[in-house]
Amino acid sequence: MKSNKFTELALKAPEIKQAIKDMPVINKFLQTNSYCTNEISSELAKEINLIDIISKNINDKEISESMHNISKNLFSLVEKLDDQRDVFDYCSNDD
Repeated sequence: MKSNKFTELALKAPEIKQAIKDMPVINKFLQTNSYCTNEISSELAKEINLIDIISKNINDKEISESMHNISKNLFSLVEKLDDQRDVFDYCSNDD
């Protein structure tokens, strides 16, 4: 997790996990959020793959490089969503 807010989220996870232990509504909310985040991440990953395929088939080097950079930036966002999903999964699952 690169951003301070993402780090803050991860550091608070054990406290949140304990606090919601007996709160099924909040627990279910975090589980659903985790599921939705995973769905968004998966869809973004598919689109990133399409961008990569297209960028490799473009003859204009500048446009191809630009598309590749967009793809890298989008992948970074996917990683952040995955980090958020992991924190919510941790908080909402019994260990």
